[in-house]
Amino acid sequence: MALAVPLLFLLVGFFTVVESENHTVCNVAFAAWKAVPLAVCSNAPSPPAAFFIDHVTGTPSYGGGVCVRSHWTNASNPSDVYACVCTGYSRTGQDAEYIWDNIPPCTREECFGIGKDNDTCKEPCGEGLVFDDYGNCVETCSARAPYLYNNTQCTIKCPKKSYVDDDDAHKCFPCHPECKLCFGPSEAECKGCMHVEFEGKCLPKCPPDALTNGNMCVYICPHYRLGKICVDQCPINYYVNATKYCLPCHIECEGGCTGPGNDQCKSCKHLRDGLNCVHVCPQERQVVYNKQCLKECPGVWYQDHCLEQCPNATVWVGFNHSCVHQCPKEASFIYNDTCVSSCPVLSFGSHCVNACPEYANLIYNGACIAVCPRDHIYVNDTRCVRSCDKLHYKHHCVDKCPGELPNYQGACVLQCPTNNSLVDPVTKACTHVCSHFIYKDQCLSTCPRPLYKFNHSCVVQCPESTFTSDNDTECVEQCPFFHYRRRCYTECPDGLFRDNVTCTDKCPDIRRFVVNDTCATSCPTGMVMVPNTTRCLSRCPQHLKYRVSGMCLSSCPENRPLTLAYGGVACFSTCPSPYLRIGQSTLCQDVSECPEDFPYKTISSACVQTCPSGEYPNSKTYVCEQRHVFSLVMEVVGIIAVTAWILYGATMVVVKTRAYKSCKSKDNKKGPVNPNEPREERKRTARSRGGYSGLQNEAPFVYTDGDSEQIQSNAAHIQMAD
Repeated sequence: MALAVPLLFLLVGFFTVVESENHTVCNVAFAAWKAVPLAVCSNAPSPPAAFFIDHVTGTPSYGGGVCVRSHWTNASNPSDVYACVCTGYSRTGQDAEYIWDNIPPCTREECFGIGKDNDTCKEPCGEGLVFDDYGNCVETCSARAPYLYNNTQCTIKCPKKSYVDDDDAHKCFPCHPECKLCFGPSEAECKGCMHVEFEGKCLPKCPPDALTNGNMCVYICPHYRLGKICVDQCPINYYVNATKYCLPCHIECEGGCTGPGNDQCKSCKHLRDGLNCVHVCPQERQVVYNKQCLKECPGVWYQDHCLEQCPNATVWVGFNHSCVHQCPKEASFIYNDTCVSSCPVLSFGSHCVNACPEYANLIYNGACIAVCPRDHIYVNDTRCVRSCDKLHYKHHCVDKCPGELPNYQGACVLQCPTNNSLVDPVTKACTHVCSHFIYKDQCLSTCPRPLYKFNHSCVVQCPESTFTSDNDTECVEQCPFFHYRRRCYTECPDGLFRDNVTCTDKCPDIRRFVVNDTCATSCPTGMVMVPNTTRCLSRCPQHLKYRVSGMCLSSCPENRPLTLAYGGVACFSTCPSPYLRIGQSTLCQDVSECPEDFPYKTISSACVQTCPSGEYPNSKTYVCEQRHVFSLVMEVVGIIAVTAWILYGATMVVVKTRAYKSCKSKDNKKGPVNPNEPREERKRTARSRGGYSGLQNEAPFVYTDGDSEQIQSNAAHIQMAD
């Protein structure tokens, strides 16, 4: 409820009534902080008792005393809050200060003054007298209420909207009406204005040439200007021009605009014609659709109105784009609020549905019905059909009869007829021929254990000419894999060997070798055998690790004593390249050349100190090389030639010696021929002495002892070279 601001009286004894919203306000002349003498409105309920709080001790008391800041609540109506009570009188409100600023309205015209005597207000004090805090007329204020307000009323302290006199600190006067608080009587001595402030003064409104910015008067608005008022932003249906004025939008605009034109509206108040907001559509665009002016209706027609969709309780007819309350005969079904000639899924009555209701859950010709017609008596799932694809049971199509019931001629029956008394175990059909197995006059899909299937019968034991299958269920004439003791096996049992399709504990002599538990005529290439056995192995066992000609041995034989030095299991007569045998070792070492103590490498890849017989050393490569046949022939020819030369030389020595002695005896006078002379000189000397008779009769040349020694030395050298 709006509350009027009280007008304070300047003179004792003067009172007034202020009208506010058709109510009268009972004004009091003062309000104290601790003592509140109150005028009593007639509509205020009386408290049950006068209640006081001593302002010195703070304890409650009844009867006389000083009213202090307090309140109490009416027990019958807790929302009624009462101020503190003085001299037995009360008034609705809260506390003293609040009552002073916000006096509740009275229901009828009330008096101004202190106290009440038979609904008659007391008269103001006479001249020179003032009211004390109890409402009595006194000459001076007491120490309990030492302040004199407006020269008329003693109070405990000055009210809020007052100031203290500069000459007398115990006198206070009311502020200017435009002040909220003040420190002097004028409008320029305010502490906060009731309306606006301009150039340091509180005014009821700004001057004509000024603008109102909140509670201040200015000449330039900080943001935007709306008439004579400054605003932070323009109202909704206004726009801002270049000078930051808020100007009204076009009259057809709604929700704001960007300029003054009707084509600058954010939305239209009535209709939109293209970009323009208009009140009515032009003649060439009379169709109104979603508040737009159009030439044709893009939606549906209903009572001469173009709508986006049909209203409730109406349906749409596609061929004339209109909304009707009932579909025509040519489109009698309703689908998505549209009249259609047929339903895409199902129909129930005049409506298209996606599923039938429970009370009409059968489908016939796309329609939901409760009972199938006579010519479509069977129900396949939920559809009425003339006949069932497989079987029927109680007019319902089924894939198989329930439980163990047999079927006969497409119907599920309780018992087969006499002429078809057998029941096929797979199809459950009544038949007179069993295409499976008969046991005790019953047609079974398989024989029960431990019986065997044989010629569509179940037998206890397979005949002699047959075998028992590997799964022990039937008798077969031939096993697909192996058999042992008239039973088929996919693999022979442990400890038995495979001999063609037979499992045996011993291979026959013609196939005595065993390869991977299979009898064979010989061991395949790459496999080995253990001596005194017939089993072929992929590798030799550890205790017989040496392999020679497919046999596993504990050591290499004498004709193949050599093995590789690192992990070798093969036996060799000579080391394979690039391995070498050093000395008399039986190991073939992986070395590139012979060591110093066995420097020569033989043709058989052995390192020896001297080359063996039949090989001669090459002093440059330290390889023992074998002599070829041509070399041997040439060597023999050389020896023969040297021998012949030596013999010829020796013969010539003997002949010349004899000739020399003969000549010496004849020509002793001439002296002997000097053997130290050159050969030609000696020839001339001998000729002159008759010892050399020419070419034709020349005697052989006589070699000296030195020549003989030289020939022998050459022969010995040639022999050594050979």
